[in-house]
Amino acid sequence: MYNFYFDFGLLAAADQIGAFYKDIIKLVVNNIGGMLLLCVPLILCIIFRTKINFIRSRFKFKLIIIPIVSLLVFVLFYTPKNISTDVSVINNGVIGTFINDFKEKEEVELIVQEDVIEEPEEIVEEHVPQYHTYNIDFKKAKSDRSGIQKLNDYFSSSTGTLENEYTGIFKDKNLILIMGESFNEMAVRKDLTPNLYMMMHDGFEFSNYYSTSYNSTVGGEFQLLTGMYAMSDALERWKEGTNYFPMGPGTIFKENGYSVHAYHDHAHTYMNRDKYLKSVGFDNYVGCGNGFEEHMACYIMFEEDSDMPELTVDDYINEDKFFTYYVTVSGHGPYTFDTNSNTIGSLHKDEIYEKGYEYNEKNTAYISGMIELDNMLGEIIDRLKAAGKLNDTVFVIVADHYPYYLNVEDINELTGEDREEVVGVCENSLIIYNSATKKVKCDKAGNTMDVIATIYNLFGIDYDSRMIVGKDLFSNAPGFALFGNGSWVSDYGVYYAHLGEFVPYENVEIPEGYFDSANSYAQSQMAMTNLIVLNDYYKYIWDYKK
Repeated sequence: MYNFYFDFGLLAAADQIGAFYKDIIKLVVNNIGGMLLLCVPLILCIIFRTKINFIRSRFKFKLIIIPIVSLLVFVLFYTPKNISTDVSVINNGVIGTFINDFKEKEEVELIVQEDVIEEPEEIVEEHVPQYHTYNIDFKKAKSDRSGIQKLNDYFSSSTGTLENEYTGIFKDKNLILIMGESFNEMAVRKDLTPNLYMMMHDGFEFSNYYSTSYNSTVGGEFQLLTGMYAMSDALERWKEGTNYFPMGPGTIFKENGYSVHAYHDHAHTYMNRDKYLKSVGFDNYVGCGNGFEEHMACYIMFEEDSDMPELTVDDYINEDKFFTYYVTVSGHGPYTFDTNSNTIGSLHKDEIYEKGYEYNEKNTAYISGMIELDNMLGEIIDRLKAAGKLNDTVFVIVADHYPYYLNVEDINELTGEDREEVVGVCENSLIIYNSATKKVKCDKAGNTMDVIATIYNLFGIDYDSRMIVGKDLFSNAPGFALFGNGSWVSDYGVYYAHLGEFVPYENVEIPEGYFDSANSYAQSQMAMTNLIVLNDYYKYIWDYKK
């Protein structure tokens, strides 16, 4: 259902997945044939048990048991412990991955991409751009903990990213950040979702952007709010809400004089969102269960996004500077007209059919969810216009993940393209829109992890780019988008981990040794996340910084 393999760390982070038990039951029923095939050997043994000779030969027994034990020993001691569970399944198989899940992760060298480092160039008269860094001497910072010291050594060799021509263009403007449940550009139509269409075509245009979240919604949100990769070990700790995130968006915008708010139109405690949002600075977060349930239909599958503006806009619209974070839910699957499974799927189907669209039921129900997101945007825009604040407000809309309840055939029906099911299905738009700003184009490869650093740069907010895995998409850092199974997209080409194949772009000169260094960098991104989160590194280095 989620299109990735579960490991034990992720199971610990999925304690509330039972809310979707109906979907899980349907998944089992739909695949019952294949599951029953696994039972055929047992069934045959039961049927023909009287004709099978169970007398054991010691010699034959040794011939069987010795190879099995040898294989288990080899897997336990000699197979590599891959950072990514999906990559491990490809390389070691399911049994090898199961055993490796109990092993300590291998030490991975943290890689600084060499072509990030460059001399500052004057981009504004009499102004030399500075690096986005804090005044921290990592060489003098020492720790007895190996994970922390490894990060100290790594950051001491990194320069971070430079300011650029877009640094501070939104300084002191308001920000509305929306994590749109399963949002994808393939559902956007001018006559069905006019607000999304306007923002996509009149705002910033990112032609090589991917919603590469891993571990479902909680993983996508982790990547968005921390700028790090959604490793299952890190997510388990993230959910506790006990780590220190001084560069969390809620915290950092409050320090810059903003009124900060967060909202979600579903259960406010789902996946411990009430805990981990507080750790990144959203300490007045409201959802179903701590406020919304008094004013809207809550705890259904699913709530209407268009109900949120009426309940929330008055909280912030009169503030001098505000940062508002919305997490939507109407785009959630399963995509069906069955109101027992999804109340949104059929909500706008007549409107879709009246416009002449003849998609299958799943695609129609999916677009219905995106219309709800669009209606929510329309109401917020109207309120901002009436208050004279639209030109001073920036919208950023990010998907938590691609709509994985749709299969690749459904996606190809919506896109009219022939996308494949690892990289292609994650192609998306990152929306950054301000009504008073001219259109900007960016063709650098990027993903969800890059959004928060990009926002900080655009708003002229001080942060340390060395300690965030994602990079400002307008910076001097090379473009790089990492996927859950270890695949990646860069400015030079696409690597398909499940095929072990790197496909370079046409008419692009590939530097010598590029693939090996880029693949090592991908592993480094994942390792850096775990080292930061599991060691609560920000707490350590901020104490040192003080």
